[in-house]
Amino acid sequence: MRISIKCGRSEKEVSRSLLAFLEARFGNLLERETDPDKRKTLVWFFNWAIRLENEINGHEANEISANYFGQFYECKGNITTELGPRGYKAFIDLMLRYIPAETIFTETEVTHIDFSVRPIKVTSTKGIEEFDYVICSLPLGVLKERQSLLFTPELPKCKSMTISALGFGTCNKIYLEFREKDVFWTAGDVFQVLWKDDHLLPGEAVGRRKEWYRSVSRLNAVRHNKRLLVAWIAGSGAREMEALSENEVMTECWKILKMVTDREDLPIPQRIIRSTWFSDPFSRGSYSFISTACDQRLIVKDCWYPHDAYCSLLPATLAEPVFVDDAPVLCFAGEATSDHFYSTVHGAYDSGLREATRIDNYIKAKGAAIHTSIATGDIQDEANQTNTAKNERAQNVTFDALEKKEKIDNSMTSQLAVDNSFESSTDVSACLNLKGHQKDPNEQRISKLTAKVNVDNKESVRIADEEREGVGSGAALTKYVDFGNTDSAYSETDHQLEMVGLCSDPNNGNSRLKAATQVLSEPGAFSISSHKGSQAGPSGAGTSTSYTSLPLNTTAPYNIRRGEHFRVIIVGAGAAGLGAALRLTDSTRNTAPNSENLLILEAHSRPGGRILTHYEAAEITGGPLELGAQWVHGEEDNALFEFCRRHSLLSDPRADYSVEGKGVFLLPDGSAVPEELIENKIMVLNSVKNELALLKNSTKEKHQGNSFDYKSVFEMYRRRFEAHVMETYYNQFGSHGTPQSFSAGDPELMSAILDWYRKFEIVDNACEDPEQLAIRGYGDYVECPGVYYINFNNGYESFVRTIVKSLPEGSLRLNAPVSKVIWKRRHENQEVVVVETCDGKVFTCDHLIMTPSVRVLKQFPFQPSLPKFKHEALRCFGFGTIDKIFLVWDDGPFWPEDSLGFQFLWTRYDDDFFKEHGEYLRGIYGFEKVNRRPNVLLGWIGGDHAVEMEKVADTELLRGCYHLLKRFANRVVPGGVRPPSRVIRSAWASDPYVNGAYSHRLLPFDQTNDPVGKLQQPLYCSTNEDNDSATTDLEDIAVGHEEHRQQDRKDLHPLVLFAGEATDPVYFSTVHGALRSGQREAQRLIDYWNCKTSREFT
Repeated sequence: MRISIKCGRSEKEVSRSLLAFLEARFGNLLERETDPDKRKTLVWFFNWAIRLENEINGHEANEISANYFGQFYECKGNITTELGPRGYKAFIDLMLRYIPAETIFTETEVTHIDFSVRPIKVTSTKGIEEFDYVICSLPLGVLKERQSLLFTPELPKCKSMTISALGFGTCNKIYLEFREKDVFWTAGDVFQVLWKDDHLLPGEAVGRRKEWYRSVSRLNAVRHNKRLLVAWIAGSGAREMEALSENEVMTECWKILKMVTDREDLPIPQRIIRSTWFSDPFSRGSYSFISTACDQRLIVKDCWYPHDAYCSLLPATLAEPVFVDDAPVLCFAGEATSDHFYSTVHGAYDSGLREATRIDNYIKAKGAAIHTSIATGDIQDEANQTNTAKNERAQNVTFDALEKKEKIDNSMTSQLAVDNSFESSTDVSACLNLKGHQKDPNEQRISKLTAKVNVDNKESVRIADEEREGVGSGAALTKYVDFGNTDSAYSETDHQLEMVGLCSDPNNGNSRLKAATQVLSEPGAFSISSHKGSQAGPSGAGTSTSYTSLPLNTTAPYNIRRGEHFRVIIVGAGAAGLGAALRLTDSTRNTAPNSENLLILEAHSRPGGRILTHYEAAEITGGPLELGAQWVHGEEDNALFEFCRRHSLLSDPRADYSVEGKGVFLLPDGSAVPEELIENKIMVLNSVKNELALLKNSTKEKHQGNSFDYKSVFEMYRRRFEAHVMETYYNQFGSHGTPQSFSAGDPELMSAILDWYRKFEIVDNACEDPEQLAIRGYGDYVECPGVYYINFNNGYESFVRTIVKSLPEGSLRLNAPVSKVIWKRRHENQEVVVVETCDGKVFTCDHLIMTPSVRVLKQFPFQPSLPKFKHEALRCFGFGTIDKIFLVWDDGPFWPEDSLGFQFLWTRYDDDFFKEHGEYLRGIYGFEKVNRRPNVLLGWIGGDHAVEMEKVADTELLRGCYHLLKRFANRVVPGGVRPPSRVIRSAWASDPYVNGAYSHRLLPFDQTNDPVGKLQQPLYCSTNEDNDSATTDLEDIAVGHEEHRQQDRKDLHPLVLFAGEATDPVYFSTVHGALRSGQREAQRLIDYWNCKTSREFT
């Protein structure tokens, strides 16, 4: 069943979400009803219909696109046809009859798909396998979670954005099993759940509704098992349900059934059977929907593509294969790729047939091309300068490539086609070293081949007659093409390798059969397997010709187009990049530093990175506002503090002090919670934080039964706090006492305090969910001793300006986002890194220091992709969003001068309030005073709510924050809360060059060996000219085998170095950590240069 929607597209486009559209239509209907009781009943039925729609779509209607709601097609006939007693298993078993059992590997997890080479390399828990084609039918939920680590190279931007935009919901079933004698329903019964506003389940206190089960819309009988009832639940309620015990879920479902049937004697189920699709790591949900994020047709500005691409964020885009040389090597199937049948099994089944047919058609077409007889056709008579038809003497040549594939680096299969330009091209030089060791007249061995080809003539290659002399009929030739020489035009393609069939006849001249061209990321040695060809003479008599080529060595050097060359290039001019630049500049100051030694590429139009000071409203606010980093944290062992103190950039903390998370704690009714109670509970939680800080360098054994009994940081906070509350409750009231309002035993208040602390931790750690924070990683953080909140005299950007002034003139280039970094080529001791920017400029350097945020680094276009150990490290680090909301009152503050701020404790979240004023408001834990800005309050918001806030218009944000403040603070402020005049806010998630605020450490951090060391470890190449494969054998050195590294350090050239706050072991998430990391990598280079100079001198 679907709610009927009949309207024009323009009407839906106004509303965007399905819920907004339906509410608008329902509102029109409701306005015509004047009876208050009927209006209430209509609202209850409407909410029931929305829950049913959520169930059908697997997600809440407020995120489902109304614009594309009609994209889904229902098949004609009964849309709820049930399968027989064996259910869907019968369908699966039927298909398995026709699939060889040995081709299916269960309990096998695919962890990586490398389609940068052919055959494609697929890594799984059973090892590495190679395939010509891959059909990826992973659920959209898994693609969303793992696409950045699953594919090499990264997926095309359109596909990646579509994966992110499409929705993937959760719909679960809860089966209640009763004893046969307790069955009280008949076949076909459905119990629809109509929730009224004041409905409470038995034992449910007012204001303490458990929201998850209010997502249940119905319970119905099960056709083939008369002892079962099934409850359906979708969206956030379904995900919350999965985290609960089976006993709790069964109890609450029984209460719902008791409420619906109005039976006091309702029997209790024996057990439940439930699905948990969101918790399944190989599903991460149930099925897809088209979300509101898909409404826009975006222009994708991929800097490494020549033109902008229009990208529809729809299933058809996800279904598009990844092509290599016109071959659909990586295909995508699954219900989410179905244009009109997404979210269904038949859509999934059809998508699999679609992709199998695609590959089958391609292989058939390729085979037809290979087996087609190709005639030389008209041959140019150079003496007469005329074309003479010599069809009577034209030879037909057939290559049987299907008998045994031609393999180049285990990747390329030939497709032959006529190249008529072969004879006329004379401006390309080639060199063939042909060995005359022939086993028979029709066999020719080729041991070495080198060719340098001008890019303008890459489709036409003439091999000099003297070099072709003696080549046997049907000989297989291979050429290596280098498009990178400095004399030719630049091409995106650096290397190509071709299979070429050459037919030679004294009477007919020569023509070439060109195979498919393979683009290579790097040159190397390639072997070509033996093949057989057949030649038909003029009389039609066939003769068999065999040909073999020996291992082929490509000796042409790789030449890059050198634009500007620098000793060091730094990507990013944030604190890390500026710290590195300053240290390098200081180290060469006595040796006439200049911009040829150093180049800093910054994507933004300003330096500073996540330091962003807002000066525009300074006259109104009393000074600048910090939209990025806010304070200098601590004094001792703090490079940032030392630098700023030396340059007199900091204010006096005795006169200009700041606080965080302070002020009066308020309830939704406007009443204030006693300060003493709040301080006591926050102290309990802070004591847990102190214990976590003691875990640095600890072992799991030492903490067995203590901190490591907990999975995550916030689990430890929650369980310790709950234990404290329970202990306090019984100490004060015993087992029969009743807690008083504002007491330590008030469960609603205690839950609200813990919820406030959770939001505070989300902001403090820039994370989406503190339940995902690693315990030991969290405890690694170290606070510098001294004043912890130190402000600047004239904004944080004064620190940035001071450094920039000291750098060599011209060394900083703004508006220069990097689109590509080429850092390694196999079999080549490359000591140069190639950096290309989005405007097409190419730079080279001896050393590259990368300082992007962790989130940007995970998606950065390295060629080749980063080594495995880097990806292993990156998965241990999260990178979330926090934002600031500055509210300004032009006519002065409404709060007392001694007020520190207002903190919000939601004892019960008011859904109607958020529905009216904005869901993002749930993420704001309070508004605080900004020192020396007398008419400004600062609200912090983090996680998903911050991302949503960035999408809200200023006027809506201003109105929402005003109502939030008014809801809590109106009673405690004389004269009440006045509306603010303006809002100034950050939007870090929307910044494509940052994508968040700062890093945190995820659960895999504690199970991974030295993730920080791996993250900061440089990528090396060897300076040993005798080591031909040095660059490919260095991963064991890079990972951290110290003895090996020390032994070989004299031969290691640090190509790519990594800095940024996430790479600091103890000061991560801070500006001083970022600054220190840049100085660390700069010093690494200085030490390397000094060591190298010393060796050369010796």
